[in-house]
Amino acid sequence: LHLCDRRQRQMCIRDRMYVDLLQVRFPEGFRVETDISDEVMNRHVLPCSVQLLIENAIKHNSVGADRPLVIRIVAEAEAEAVTVSNNLQLKVSGNPSTRVGLNYIRQQYLDLSGIPIGIRCTDTEYCVTLPLL
Repeated sequence: LHLCDRRQRQMCIRDRMYVDLLQVRFPEGFRVETDISDEVMNRHVLPCSVQLLIENAIKHNSVGADRPLVIRIVAEAEAEAVTVSNNLQLKVSGNPSTRVGLNYIRQQYLDLSGIPIGIRCTDTEYCVTLPLL
């Protein structure tokens, strides 16, 4: 999503390398699926916000070959947003969330653009929508 200038392309490569590293760490229990329309390739989101959402998904959900964690990143021009979602399979012994990361993203979006992020949680999926900037 960061293809406007050289520095932003480097951020995109760094984000991709982070995902690749996670796939090495979890070779059979972690997958990232992307569906990003060409129309939004010159738009961007808050730096590191997608990476932070991926980290949160791994932190709060079990990852394993028998129940892979699937993260979906979808961006469409008509939605004016990027949606990062994952199947919900909460860790049994996990610590309760402090929501620090999510609150950081929420506040940064409000400070930068005045646009709130969207958060939706069902029994099977956790989904955060980030407005395109």
